[in-house]
Amino acid sequence: MQIGLRHIVAHLSKFGLTAHLGRAGVKSKTECMHFPGRASQPAPKKAKSMINGKYVTVTRTTQVTTQPATPTAAADTSDIIICATAGTSVHFTDTFKHLGSMLTRDLKSDLDIETRLTKATQAFGALRSVVCNRHSTATTRGMIYKVMVISLLLHGAESWSLTEKHMRALTTFHRRCIRAMCNVNLRSTRNYRIETATLEDRLGVDPIDQCYHRRLFGWAGEVLRMPMGRLPRKLLTAWLPCKRAVGAMHNWGNTLNKALTSKGITTTFHKLSTLANQTTSKVKNNPEPASWLQSTNTP
Repeated sequence: MQIGLRHIVAHLSKFGLTAHLGRAGVKSKTECMHFPGRASQPAPKKAKSMINGKYVTVTRTTQVTTQPATPTAAADTSDIIICATAGTSVHFTDTFKHLGSMLTRDLKSDLDIETRLTKATQAFGALRSVVCNRHSTATTRGMIYKVMVISLLLHGAESWSLTEKHMRALTTFHRRCIRAMCNVNLRSTRNYRIETATLEDRLGVDPIDQCYHRRLFGWAGEVLRMPMGRLPRKLLTAWLPCKRAVGAMHNWGNTLNKALTSKGITTTFHKLSTLANQTTSKVKNNPEPASWLQSTNTP
């Protein structure tokens, strides 16, 4: 890493480009991040064996399976010295912001989703006097909410490894905003049995899971239409010839498969790629999930 960074800095200088390096205790804007591997550890395996003519469950400790443990920082993450005489260096960081998305060492989406929720909450609070104004029409309030808040909330959501916990947090935020825009509190929704779908129809806003799935399927379709030489296609459709480890992390592929199943799209990868390469006419707010995977033509 140290040798490579020195070559990169020297190469950039040939084109008049300067990498921001740290000097005299001042951290550099150029940062490095270490992603530790997941170590394997023995795990007991339960099986049934016959003892005295009866099948009983026993734990076999002699067999060992790969069970990912908590990532450990075994690497040297001290500052990388670029030039000892000038005192320039590059430091390591635990979180990195790239194009508005937060990257962490454990490669999870928790911090990124929390950041998006915070940003969207701040935006809704700043626009409360507009989106909750009773003198404006419901459709106008819903349109402002979709453009200013939903777009900020789901920025970079195409690459999230979304879990049920994350979806509940997004749904809770969305429902709270919908009730506030319709000037309906939680007590009224319980007493009068007002459904969220009714309030969404009044504002012309789609459910949050539909907004997220439309973005997810759209990105998945773009990846499936890429040639095999493209790096996103290689990374997101790669297949390892080995058995999946016990307790493996929830990844993007699991998120896509679960979203497809929830929308009634159960198909093989080859048929999914064929579906993504089909062309459909561009329809605003198309409710058909299969069309979100396909390429569109301008009407």
